[in-house]
Amino acid sequence: GLPYTTKPTWPDFVESIAGQANYQMSGWMYAVNGEVPMHMASKHPVKAGDRVIWWYSTSMDKPPPRWEDLMAKS
Repeated sequence: GLPYTTKPTWPDFVESIAGQANYQMSGWMYAVNGEVPMHMASKHPVKAGDRVIWWYSTSMDKPPPRWEDLMAKS
């Protein structure tokens, strides 16, 4: 339910979410069921029950947030 924008030249590439834009090597990434796909989110099939996480990453070396850790904070 958050607003997002895509790049006009790459409409499948998420450029910002809720006003937080990608910057240099930092930007938005996503994981489905704990795995980070190597393609755009629009190309990844999502089924009922899948757990999708979007997060702002400052390093490609860091693993995605864990669903369980996020739920423990809520």
